[in-house]
Amino acid sequence: MQRVQATVDELKDVISLTLELVDCAFVVYSDGQLNLSDIGAIWNVIEKVGPAVVGVGQIPNELKDLTKEECDELIQFIMGELADITTERASTILEATLKAFKTCYEVYLAVEATAHANS
Repeated sequence: MQRVQATVDELKDVISLTLELVDCAFVVYSDGQLNLSDIGAIWNVIEKVGPAVVGVGQIPNELKDLTKEECDELIQFIMGELADITTERASTILEATLKAFKTCYEVYLAVEATAHANS
């Protein structure tokens, strides 16, 4: 059986589902009750479940092979998904957090490369 190449698309699907779940939670709990006005937010979650579940098995392989360029692509994807953040402060904090995540990932790659070179 041929191994399917993992891509960042599977990660994007899971991230998209996660962001949609958080948004749905805020919509549903904003008035303290679940009612018909929440159907749109719930439907948005339902639409994202299928793609996220289908590719979830590829995520460990993709995380193992994730490059700096793919990390940048994921950061841009998340920023695009969260473009409706209304406060500049929230946007600034999010962007700084994503950049910190990328820096931590680059450190991880460097340590892993050094460990492999020494073995």
